[in-house]
Parts: sequence; structure tokens; C-alpha cells
Amino acid sequence: MLSSPWFFFVTVLAWSWLFWIPMAVMEMSVQTIPGIIFGLLGLLGPMFGGIIFTYLTQNKEGRRDYWLRIVDLKRISAKWYLFIFLFVEILMSISLTFNLLFDKNFA
Repeated sequence: MLSSPWFFFVTVLAWSWLFWIPMAVMEMSVQTIPGIIFGLLGLLGPMFGGIIFTYLTQNKEGRRDYWLRIVDLKRISAKWYLFIFLFVEILMSISLTFNLLFDKNFA
């Protein structure tokens, strides 16, 4: 059961929403210290889940392989690093351009 992708998905989703639902109900801003803490705890759900499920379902070699995959920068080619680092900037530039062209209330 632990090795099921569905069990993993439900678990990390439940972990994340365990923090995000109270944050929304209490109308907590992400610009406050409690909001930052709750937000980050929710965001870290998939990472914690991946680490915990790897340790629960894999042997020593599987855990070693997991960590090697996480830290091995050579697994990603240079063109993908370029995409990773430029994608958000390109999207933000396009968004800003549209905003400047079509929104008369830009401050």
C-alpha cells in the first residue's frame, strides 16, 4: 500500500491542505510570520512525502539512488537549465508587456 502512487498523492495533498485550509479560514496573509510558516509547511508536503516514502519503501540502495538523483546536476542538460532559469522571466515579461499595453491603471 505504501508504494502506491495514489497513496502518496493523497498523503502529500492531505499534508499540504492540512496547513492551507486553516490559513484560508483564518484569512491569514502570506505576508505575516504565521502565514509564511503555514504556507511553507504546506509547500514542503511533497518534498517531505518523497523523502519519507522513499525511506519507508526502498532498501539502502534505493535510498542512495534517490539522493544521487536529487543532487546530480549532470542529469539535466544545459538547454534545460536555460529553459528553467529563463521561463519565469519570459512569462513575467510577456505579462508585464500585456499589462502596459492594455491596462490604463498601471501604477
